[in-house]
Amino acid sequence: MADLTHLNEALVAKLQGSDTPHLAAEALRRLIERKMREVTRDDIVRRTAFSDRLQDLMIRNTRQQYTSAGLIAKLVEIANEVVEDGRRGEKVRSTAELARARLLRRRARARHCSGTHGDLVIASQKFRG
Repeated sequence: MADLTHLNEALVAKLQGSDTPHLAAEALRRLIERKMREVTRDDIVRRTAFSDRLQDLMIRNTRQQYTSAGLIAKLVEIANEVVEDGRRGEKVRSTAELARARLLRRRARARHCSGTHGDLVIASQKFRG
C-alpha cells in the first residue's frame, strides 16, 4: 500500500479481513500521516486539524472503542479527506499560478505600452487644467 488514492472497497475489505488488521491499521495511519504532511506543508491550520482528528481516533482505538475493522474504516474516511484536500490544494495552487502568469503578462504589456499610455495621461491632464 503505497498511495492513498488507490483505496477502494476491495482493498479496504482485504485490510479489514487480514490476519493482522492491527498492523494494517498502523500502516494505513503512517501512510495518512505522510500524505497529510505532504498535502498540508504550507497550511499549519489544516495540518493541525487533520493531526488532531487522527490522534483522537487513535486514542479512541486505544480505549477499545473501535474494532480493528472499524478503525480501518475510520482511517479510510480520513485518508479520503486528506486526498481530496490535496486535490483542492492543487487546484488552488494551479489557479494561483495561472493568476500570477496573467499578472506578469499584464505587467509586461504595460511596460511595453508605457510610452503610449504615458502620453495619453499627459494629454488628458492638459485638457483638464
